[in-house]
Amino acid sequence: MNGQKVYKIERGENEEIRLTLKEYKNKKYLDIRIFFQPQDEKEMRPTKKGITISIDQIGKVAKGLKHLMQFIPEEMVL
Repeated sequence: MNGQKVYKIERGENEEIRLTLKEYKNKKYLDIRIFFQPQDEKEMRPTKKGITISIDQIGKVAKGLKHLMQFIPEEMVL
């Protein structure tokens, strides 16, 4: 499971947000991080911009997102 990309969201021509499941010291985490593609390179690179959440917190994050969705205009949600 370590480093397996789960989902990506395009954020522009040379940027994306990656949601990745990771394991560190036998604990599982969800890493949400911005990646960018430097000029003249093929590989995307991670930035320092991101957050790592322990797996046991994902349900609470999902609940918070669901709560906040009610305040976002429907036409803005994909």
